[in-house]
Amino acid sequence: MLKCQITYSDQVPIVYFQQNIWLFKYGDGTYQGSQTIDYSANSFQQIPIVILGIEFYNNFWNPSTGVDFVLSAADITKTSCTVKTARNNNSFLVGISISALVIDTSQFPFFIKSDQQINNIQFKNYVYQKVYTFSSNIQNQSNKCVSVILTGWKSTYDSSNKVFALTVQVVSITDSGYTIQISTAQDSQQIINVSFTVLEYIKNPPTSVYGIVSNYDNQYQQPTTQNCFFNDQCSNSQRFFPVQFNVFIQNSPPSGNYQNFFVSLNQLYFNTAYDGQDLRITIINQPLSSNKIQYQYSVWDSSQCLGATSTALYFYKKTCPNNQFLNINSNSCSSICLIQDPSNSSNCLDCPYGQYFSQDQNLCQTTQPNGYYCSIPNTQYNFNVCQNCKISNCKLCSQNFNQFTCTQCVSQYFLYNNQCQQTQPSNTFCDTQSICSKCLDPGCLTCSDPNQSSPQCLTCDTKQNQILYQGKCYSQSSPPNNTFCDWNKLVCLQCSDNNCLSCSDPAKSPQICNKCVPNQSLILFQGKCYNQNNPPPNTYCDWTKLVCSLCTDSNCLICSDPSMSPQQCLKCDVNQKQVLYQGKCYNQNNQPSNTFCDWNLLQCSKCNDSRCLFCSDPNLPPQICLQCDTSLQKLILYEGKCLSQNDPPPQNSFCDWDKLQCSKCDDNKCLSCSDPNKPPQTCLSCDSSQQQILYQGQCFNKNNPPPNTFCDWNKLQCTQCTDSSCLACSDPTQPTQKCLSCDASKKMVLFQDKCYSQSSPPPNTFCDWGKLQCNLCMNKYCYTCSDPSQSPQVCLSLIVINIQIIEFIPIINVIIPVQNVLYPIKIMDVQHVAQQLANLNK
Repeated sequence: MLKCQITYSDQVPIVYFQQNIWLFKYGDGTYQGSQTIDYSANSFQQIPIVILGIEFYNNFWNPSTGVDFVLSAADITKTSCTVKTARNNNSFLVGISISALVIDTSQFPFFIKSDQQINNIQFKNYVYQKVYTFSSNIQNQSNKCVSVILTGWKSTYDSSNKVFALTVQVVSITDSGYTIQISTAQDSQQIINVSFTVLEYIKNPPTSVYGIVSNYDNQYQQPTTQNCFFNDQCSNSQRFFPVQFNVFIQNSPPSGNYQNFFVSLNQLYFNTAYDGQDLRITIINQPLSSNKIQYQYSVWDSSQCLGATSTALYFYKKTCPNNQFLNINSNSCSSICLIQDPSNSSNCLDCPYGQYFSQDQNLCQTTQPNGYYCSIPNTQYNFNVCQNCKISNCKLCSQNFNQFTCTQCVSQYFLYNNQCQQTQPSNTFCDTQSICSKCLDPGCLTCSDPNQSSPQCLTCDTKQNQILYQGKCYSQSSPPNNTFCDWNKLVCLQCSDNNCLSCSDPAKSPQICNKCVPNQSLILFQGKCYNQNNPPPNTYCDWTKLVCSLCTDSNCLICSDPSMSPQQCLKCDVNQKQVLYQGKCYNQNNQPSNTFCDWNLLQCSKCNDSRCLFCSDPNLPPQICLQCDTSLQKLILYEGKCLSQNDPPPQNSFCDWDKLQCSKCDDNKCLSCSDPNKPPQTCLSCDSSQQQILYQGQCFNKNNPPPNTFCDWNKLQCTQCTDSSCLACSDPTQPTQKCLSCDASKKMVLFQDKCYSQSSPPPNTFCDWGKLQCNLCMNKYCYTCSDPSQSPQVCLSLIVINIQIIEFIPIINVIIPVQNVLYPIKIMDVQHVAQQLANLNK
């Protein structure tokens, strides 16, 4: 097979170039910011994309207004478009010329354009960077390139800032993306917004007859070493600065020069102290026989340009000699072709060894194309021929009797029922290769692998207000058991009570049951579900009708049927230390009346005495009352008994029926006594059965009668002796009352039925006060005498008859025993009397 060298041409029908498009020109009012471009001669198959770049820029720097403009294309058709810019916000832009690149990408799908604008740029050390990801159309291609084209900016003006500095460039390219950098400089006018166009493309696509050569020139970037570039003292003829870049040599070039290339400024760096022509790019035509394209920067007059960079793009077409086929897939010319290009018979579509040819796209690829079934038709072929499965977004397919079945979809698509869907189909499980199978549960939106044990729903259809709960999907009409479901948030929470069928929001305490689990003999009562083994407290429950009603007695744990009067408690709450007694429940603070209750055993028994409110343990006799029941009558608890006013009062006590209390008498001989709070306390009654007599507030018995009294022990009465000196006396009803005994503690002696003291002994006696005995004197005229047992007995005193007061002088009358006559004796004559007595005793 004869092979020849490929030749190149710049006649590329899918691309249109135009330079020197003036939108504003200083001093020429015919330019008003827009021009129409006519590219009808190219016969584009679809509406093309339009790229615009700056060739010439001129601005007056002395006005206070800044700059604000953006290049744009409008009214784009297959044959023409309008390119324009506007001087926004009084921007003092006085001159601008642009270049245009128009491409029909339907014939070159390896070129992506995107317009970008970064507003309110926050520079860091005068630099701003942003990372971009390659478009999906060229993400997996090799030889990816990126160019960036400056299309406008917004800047302010400050006379203290001496330069204008702006650069937009691509600083790095990786296999997945690229970084674009916007930079300025110290003392520059402030850059606020920047507009630019990003171009992503493949330089030399292996399956296209077209290719691209691109160049980014930075040899004059700031700070440039070319003196005349910024020195306005150089002549204008010295201020032209050429740029060259290599292209493919035209082996058989037609007459003429290179025309079809695009160039645009990327950096503008000026001294803003002067007005003038700032910067211009001039195209210098080069003959097609050369392998170089040249253009130049032009600076003149007072302009001081401190740096400039630019981007250039050149498109070319591959061709072959006559009788040769251009194999666009192998970039070679050949005399043999298995598959010719149906749109151009001079082109061959044969693929290199081992590659894949897509019949419907006429393309060769190094890897099997998505959505195709590929095979080698016969031994003449050394590459695969691929048929379109015609299953949208299918990556791999198989063939059986001319029927295609998709076996795998492209990335981010899901295979289900021989179709590739952008989203996972409803009610499916999809494996790691996004191959989907139907869920066993028709309610799932997505599910776990149905071929595994216990598959579950993973997601539910929220558009249908479904909730995922414990591996299943539920709707509002059929919520999951034992849950509270928030149908606004589409979430269900398990009830704290397992017996609830549904419950209230757990965030609103306390949580209550709304319904109970059916067929479990459960009753819903006051927000809870109960079974027969655990009925609700303080209720009677009919487990046939599954209904509960409150007990009339709030103390009951369980009560009898309210329809069977009277209702009684059947059970009490032992956790609350309650005891059941006679159909009621009692606690320690509310013990049943007339009972003893054991609060450890929780048992109560009736008191033996009905008047007890509470009593002691009957197992520890004797049982006594601990408290009396005063609800019906006044009762006093005294020494373990309850006493009423009608009862005999307790012995030896005083009872206050207002205060309902009894107290023991101070005198234990009293049967009853007076109020101890009103002293002195006295006996009010005595125990007649003990032969006791009440006398002057005291009780006396026969062994201890009251002093100075006569007591009739039959009648149990005592009367006071007429003689106060008697300890006991004879019956006063007799003619003469006699002392019967005297008070020995007072040294009283009984003599001739009377009681005498030592200070007042009986007359004419001798008294032995130790023995409390008296004897008559032998001399009857002695008042006192000596002991008769000691002879002779003598008188110790005389009997005084009386004492008279005569003429204020006391006179003592005495009996002179010798003469037996009365002599008045003056008190001063006591010595004489004494002498008389002495004489008598001789």
